[in-house]
Amino acid sequence: AVARAVDAARSGEADAPVEPLRASGDRPPAFFVPGLGGHVVALRALARRLGPDRPVHGLRPSAPGPAGGGVEAMAAALVGAVLRVAPDGPHHLV
Repeated sequence: AVARAVDAARSGEADAPVEPLRASGDRPPAFFVPGLGGHVVALRALARRLGPDRPVHGLRPSAPGPAGGGVEAMAAALVGAVLRVAPDGPHHLV
């Protein structure tokens, strides 16, 4: 089930929003995962501190409860979203 969720998210069929905080740069991208209920907007100041050569993206996880499909489904959706943006590693998760 988790593998299917990763495949669906990787192909864009699942809802795992990625918000680019800085899309350009030649270093490996950083992906910020705020706490549940956290807002990606609050991460903009931190993204600026990483310098202009690193792409930075915010991930908005869904709720891990029964309506969201559980923690495994949430994690699979986030992994799929990261792989859609940056198919090849390394991947830096913050």
